[in-house]
Amino acid sequence: GSDNNDAAQLLTVMFSHRWTRPSLDPNLAHPDDESGSKAKAMVELADWIMEDCKVSDFTLIANNDKHFAGGLNHPKNVKEVGFWLDWNSVDQDNPMPGVIALPLYVACCSLFSFYETADYETRCWTRVERVMAYAFCATGDEIICIKPGFQREKCKVRKSQRLLRDPMASDAKITKESDRAPVASLLDAAQTAEAFTVYKTAWKFSLAFGSNSCSRGFYCCCCSGCTCCYCCGCCCLLHARVVDLENSEVTVCELESGTHQGTE
Repeated sequence: GSDNNDAAQLLTVMFSHRWTRPSLDPNLAHPDDESGSKAKAMVELADWIMEDCKVSDFTLIANNDKHFAGGLNHPKNVKEVGFWLDWNSVDQDNPMPGVIALPLYVACCSLFSFYETADYETRCWTRVERVMAYAFCATGDEIICIKPGFQREKCKVRKSQRLLRDPMASDAKITKESDRAPVASLLDAAQTAEAFTVYKTAWKFSLAFGSNSCSRGFYCCCCSGCTCCYCCGCCCLLHARVVDLENSEVTVCELESGTHQGTE
């Protein structure tokens, strides 16, 4: 068989963004500008992940076991990056099936990224996508931000904390009022999700130990049970999360190249 260490690993990244040319007319609507600025930034992001990302840049890339981040243990293992993008991943002529499947799509992604423009934080659907990532994506509490004009050359990572904003709040803007019903359903699914409760996190940690070294996992569990060790419990509490809108925080890793043009 092939050597797993040499096997190409595809990293799937969810790419959240505000359409550059939004319109209710499908013939006029388009996610990018005529020069393809957003597509170019996505290529730069993919190259950064594969070529330049360091262990210290993004904690979860470096530390998550394959059960947490789709097989990614270290950036050097990434051979190919693919993006989930609403424009080509959801049928734009019949979007509702894709909207309903959003939690599944997010759960299948290893990372969540967003393209920050001036109106990104104020939009209902971009808030929904971040909530979905927090509830269903393994690395959804530590996400990547790039801005228009991003280039990976001399890129630096600046981390900050942001609140998980409420998509149904009065300041959340939405193009089609009829979308509020599916938004409410998605929020209900996120707020009742149990993917990262303390219990589920403990179970995933046990799988992580077992997959890397069964004996190590066995002895660790025995020591914890016999000596009342709190190490595992503290780790589970640290990584557990539930959706609490306007209170839960995500770590935003903003990639600054020193060449971005600012927000649109």
